[in-house]
Amino acid sequence: MKKYYLLCMMLFAAYINSGFAQTVSSQKGLTTTVFNLPAGTIKVYLPDDIRPGDMISGSVLAAPFGKNTKQTAKNLAELKKFAVEFNGQKIQVANVKTPVQYNINASSAAQLPLILIDETGNTAAQLNIPCATNNQTQTPNGIDCKIPTHAITAAPLRIKGSFDGNSSNTNCTIGDQPATILAESPRQCIIQFPDNSNGMQNVQIQENGQQKCSQPVSSVNMELSAGKLNLMKGEKTHLNVKITGLHSLPDTALLTVINVTPTVVNMQPANQVVIALAPDSMEAGTFERRFDMVSVKTGGFTVNVNLELPDVMLTPFPGDKNDGKCGCSITADIANRSSKNPRGTYVALVKRSCSGKDCNEKSVTYKWEIVSGKENADILDKTHTKSIVTVQPKNAGTFILKLITILTCSDGSTCTAVKFINEKDEITSEPAVNVKTDTKAGDKPKITEVPDIPKNPVDSSDKFPKVCDRVVNVISEPKLDGKLKSYQIGLSNTAYMQRDEYIALEAAGADWDMLIFECNPKEPDCKDTRSIKKIPLVGRVRYEWKIEGDNNGSFVTLGCLNDSSTAKGEHVIFKPPFVPMPDKTNETTVTTKITLSIIDDGSAADDGKVDKTITIKTKRVKTSPDKYQIDISGGTGTIPTAPKQEIDPGSCSANGPDWILSDNLIEPTVILPEKVEDNNKMVLGQWIVLSTPDQRDSDDAAFVCVSTGGCATQPKIIKSFPDKVEYNWEITKGGGKFITGNTGRYVIYQAPVYMSDEDEVIEVKFKVTASNYYKEKPKNTKSEDIKADDITNRKDKDKMLEVQSVLVYRPGIKLSLPKFTWLPADNNDTSFISELMYKESGEWKPALAHMSRIHFFQLMNVSNETGVCMNYPIPKNADKCPDLKFKQEGKHEAFDAAPGTKCKDIFLQARTERPEKVYTIKVYSLDFGAFGLLRSFANLSNGGENPLSGESPVYVSIPIKESDVQHPDGRKKRNL
Repeated sequence: MKKYYLLCMMLFAAYINSGFAQTVSSQKGLTTTVFNLPAGTIKVYLPDDIRPGDMISGSVLAAPFGKNTKQTAKNLAELKKFAVEFNGQKIQVANVKTPVQYNINASSAAQLPLILIDETGNTAAQLNIPCATNNQTQTPNGIDCKIPTHAITAAPLRIKGSFDGNSSNTNCTIGDQPATILAESPRQCIIQFPDNSNGMQNVQIQENGQQKCSQPVSSVNMELSAGKLNLMKGEKTHLNVKITGLHSLPDTALLTVINVTPTVVNMQPANQVVIALAPDSMEAGTFERRFDMVSVKTGGFTVNVNLELPDVMLTPFPGDKNDGKCGCSITADIANRSSKNPRGTYVALVKRSCSGKDCNEKSVTYKWEIVSGKENADILDKTHTKSIVTVQPKNAGTFILKLITILTCSDGSTCTAVKFINEKDEITSEPAVNVKTDTKAGDKPKITEVPDIPKNPVDSSDKFPKVCDRVVNVISEPKLDGKLKSYQIGLSNTAYMQRDEYIALEAAGADWDMLIFECNPKEPDCKDTRSIKKIPLVGRVRYEWKIEGDNNGSFVTLGCLNDSSTAKGEHVIFKPPFVPMPDKTNETTVTTKITLSIIDDGSAADDGKVDKTITIKTKRVKTSPDKYQIDISGGTGTIPTAPKQEIDPGSCSANGPDWILSDNLIEPTVILPEKVEDNNKMVLGQWIVLSTPDQRDSDDAAFVCVSTGGCATQPKIIKSFPDKVEYNWEITKGGGKFITGNTGRYVIYQAPVYMSDEDEVIEVKFKVTASNYYKEKPKNTKSEDIKADDITNRKDKDKMLEVQSVLVYRPGIKLSLPKFTWLPADNNDTSFISELMYKESGEWKPALAHMSRIHFFQLMNVSNETGVCMNYPIPKNADKCPDLKFKQEGKHEAFDAAPGTKCKDIFLQARTERPEKVYTIKVYSLDFGAFGLLRSFANLSNGGENPLSGESPVYVSIPIKESDVQHPDGRKKRNL
C-alpha cells in the first residue's frame, strides 16, 4: 500500500498545464486514467486485474479548475460536454464520482480502448487499458476477504476477496460513515480511505447482502513541515516528517525521503534516505524525524517523501488452487537504513502470502548470519532472529550478510527465501530458495541455494566452472564528435551587419556508447552456447567556447554585457572586435580564432573532448564604414548517429537489459544572465542568453543470464547508466523569437523589434520542458532491425514550467542642450551629451546597464557667413566654410568634410568608434553668431546602406521638455 507525498518548495508560482495530456497509472489494485484539459481534469478509475468474462465496476469524476465559483462553474460546464466510452458503453461526465458497471466480453483482446469523446461525438483522446489473457473467472462464494490493518489517509485501500464486480450491491462503511467505492472486480474492491480519518476505524464491507467482513483499521497520517522556504546560497532550513498510526504493524513499513534537487540544496545525512519502520520499534505508533538542509545556491528545491505500508494478505484470494493445500509464497529483500553511519542497521523487507481455502499465516521466522568475511564484521544483537539486525564492521575488508526467512502456513506448509548483501550494500544473490508448496507439517523445508557469488558487473568469476557466466561492459563507440551547426550575423542575417550588432553561434554534437552484454558458458562443464547483445546508449554532451588572443572580440549574455573570452552552452553571442576605419588601404580586417570544445558530459563511457577551430574575419571597408563584413569558416565535423543493435543468440541466453525507470526529472527553471544588472529588463531588438539548470538522470538496468542447458547462472546484476536530458523552449507570450534554435540548456532570445504606439512594455513568458531522449520505434519493426534511437526507451515523465522572465521596453536617445551661458565665437566650443534611455511607466529613464549603440551625430543647416563677423578677413581672402564643425578626436570618428579647398578638416558628421551608453562630443565654432542644428540618433538595422539617410528609427528621439529650457539668469517665462 503506497502513497506518495511530494513536498515542493519552489520560489515560482505553481504551474497548471493547459496543454492536452493523458496519463495512466496503476497502484495497489487501482488503474487511474487522467485526462488533462484546459477546463480541468477527468479521472476514470478501474480495477487493475480486468479479465475476459468479468463484470467490473469503475467510476468517472470531473474536477474543474477555477479561482472562484464563477470560473469553476464555467469550467465544469465545459467538462460535462465530454463523455467516456469503455467496453462499448458511453458515460457522460459529471462533477461527482459516477459509478458504472461493465460486462467484459469473454473474447476481449489483451487491451481495451478507453475513449474520451467531445461534444461533437469525435474522439478527443484514446488509450488502452490492459486486460489479462487468463479467462478464468471467480464465482462469488461469500465475502471471503481480509482487510488490511493499516491504511493511509486520502489514499485508495484495496480489499481482496470474493466479489461479483458490481459495486452497486457492495456496501462499505468506515466508522459509521459510508465509504466511496472507486472500483471493483470479482477479486477485489478498492475504496477511498478518507483524508479526515483519525485513530482506529472499523471498516466493514458486505457483498450483495452476504456475510459482512470487518476489520479495525489504523489511520496512518503523514505531516510534512519545513522551516524557511526562501533560501539564499549558504542558508539552512529543515524538513520535519511526522507519521502517526503506526502501532501494531503486521510487518515492516518503508519510508523513503529523496532530495530530487541536490544541485540546489544538500539534505543531511544524505540526499536519499531509506528508513525501515519495524513493528517492534513502532510500539508508540508515532515516527518523527528532522532532516537538515543547506542551500547550495539560491532557488527552489523539491523533496519526495514516500511511505510504503506492508501489504500482507493472510487469507486466500480468487484464482489460487483450492485443493486443500496452502500455496506458500515468500520473497525477501534487505535494506540498510543507516546511509552514513559506519554501523549498519539492516532490515528485512518481506512479502508473503498463504493462499488457498481456509489458509492463513501461522508464523514467520528470521535468521541473520555473516557467511563471508567474519573477521571483518560482527552482529551486535544478542539474538539474530528479528526482522532487524545491526552489524559493526571491524576492519576495512569485505563481508557478506545472509538473511533466511521462513513462512509457515496454517496447514504446516513452509516456504523459504534467502538474500545476501555485502559491505557495499549490494545485493549479491537473488532470493535463492525453491521450496515445493505441498510440504507437510513437520517436514524439513527443501532449500536449494544459488552459489554465494559476489556482485561483479564486468569481470567473470572462475570459482564455479559449470556456469553460464555474464559480463557487462561499455565501450566508447562511435566516437564523440560535433561541429558549428549554424550562425546568424546580426538581425538581418546577411554577410553585412551594423557595427553595433552581434553574431549568434550554435554548436551541435552527439555521443553514443555501445553496451556489450555477454553470457559465456564456462567450458568444458557447461555445454551452452554463447550469446551476446550490443546495445547503443545515448550519451551526454556539453560545449565550451574560448576566444584565442586579445582584442579579438568577446562573448556576451545580454546586450553588451558581460564581456568574456569564454562561454558555455549550445548557443552563444559573439560581439565582434572593433575594427578601425581603413587609413591608407581600402579595407581593414581583424581575424578571430575561436576554439569550440565538444565534451563528453558523463556518458557511460568517457570519450574526452574534441576541439574545433572556428575562424571569424571582421572586415571594414571605406565605402561602407558603418557596417562590418563577416566571414565565418571552420568548425566542421560529423555528428555521429545511433549504431545498430546487434543480437547473437545462444542457449546461454542474455536476458535484458530490463530498464528500471525512475521519475528523476524536475521542473526546469529559467536562469537569467548572471552578474548582469537589469537582467530581467530588455529593450526592443536586444539579444539575451537564457539557460536552465543542468539535470542529471540515471536509470538502472537489470541483466541476467538464463541457461537452457542446465548450467548454473550467476545472480541478476543491476547497473546504472546516465541518460540524456533534452530541453525545449517556447515563447508563450510577448513575441520575439529564438535565434539559431529553441533547444538546449542555453538558448538565445531576441526581443521584438517593434512595439505599437499604444504599448510601453511587452511582458514575455517562456515555457521550458525537460525530457529524456526518445524516438518512437516504427510499427511492425523486427527486433533485429531495431535501431538505437528506437530502443532507448528510457523516457521519464516530461517536466515543464512556464515563467515570466523579462519585460521589454521602448528605447530612446536624448541629446542635451548646450550651456545657456555659451555663445558662439571665433574658435570656441561647447559640449553635448548623447544618452540612451528607456521608457517605463510613462517616464524616460537612464539606459539599462546592458544598453549600448553606435551614436551618430549630424550638424545640419549650419551657417556659412563669409569670414568672421562678415568683416574679417577682407572679402577676397575670406571663405564661406561652415561656421560649426566636429574634430577628429576622442573616441569618435568625424567624417563628411565640407567641400572647398579652404575648408580643411571641417567635419559635419561623426560616429562613436564603439557602441556606447553615453557619449560626450564637442562642437567647435568658427564664427561669431554661428548657428545650426545638431542631432544624435542610434538605429537598429532596418535596411538601407546609409544609417544617416532615413532608416526607420527604433531608438526614439526624445523631445526636449519646456522645463529643460531655463533662462541663464533664472528669469521666469513672460508672455507678451
